[in-house]
Amino acid sequence: MEVRQAYGLNDPDFVKLQKETYLDITDASSTIDSVSDETAFQVISHIRTYFDFSSKRIIEVVPMICDIFLTEKLQARIDRDFLRAIGVLDNGKCATYGQEDPRIRELRQDLLRKKGIVERALEITSRSIN
Repeated sequence: MEVRQAYGLNDPDFVKLQKETYLDITDASSTIDSVSDETAFQVISHIRTYFDFSSKRIIEVVPMICDIFLTEKLQARIDRDFLRAIGVLDNGKCATYGQEDPRIRELRQDLLRKKGIVERALEITSRSIN
């Protein structure tokens, strides 16, 4: 089975990546001219960091969604085909599963009769021995 890396957004990772992104952005521009540029760079670094994490999460989640979808479809098909194969969907065939076979009923009654004979015989022999 494939081992997958979970990309969860937690504070230490986000802060670390956000600082690295901020440094990349500020290094790319020559100088920060004003406070508004500083704020803009911070916003940009937050957005880039968020999209970095979210893209990794999407890459992880899409195969999981496909797995779940295929599993649900397969389960529905197995349920339908299995019920049809054992005859639950047929009206007459399903009713026969709940009825006792007449041959088995006769055999059971015969064995119970023979069991009764043996028990009576054991009772008689045990009385005659005592």
